[in-house]
Formats: sequence, C-alpha cells, structure tokens
Amino acid sequence: TLPQHVGLVVEINSTGGLICVEGNTSSKNQANGGQVEKKPRAPMFVTSYGRPNYTSSKGTPKEKEVL
Repeated sequence: TLPQHVGLVVEINSTGGLICVEGNTSSKNQANGGQVEKKPRAPMFVTSYGRPNYTSSKGTPKEKEVL
C-alpha cells in the first residue's frame, strides 16, 4: 500500500500510539480537509520516517529516543 499522507510525530503516548500534526486534513475528511490538526495514529500504519540529526550543542532541541 502506498502512503496517502504525511505527518510530524509530536508525541508518543504511554501505549505506543503516535500523535501527529498533519496538514490538509479534518475530522470530517482526513484525506483532503484543508486544516492542520493533531491526529492519533497507530504505529502499524507508519511506512517510513525521518529523524533530524540533532547535536548536543547548547540551544538545540533535546533528542528523545523513540524508536
């Protein structure tokens, strides 16, 4: 199955579910809703991911090991 959407993972909850920020979505039409929203997603639907190579330099975001 080809991916149908792209989102940014902003949280991993206590059960391992993902909270993503996604564009062009809504509660009524997830495929083409014209809004930016937080959406819960099951990890089983993730087909690929990228992860920035954060450094430990002062002022950069702290990296959390999630996978």
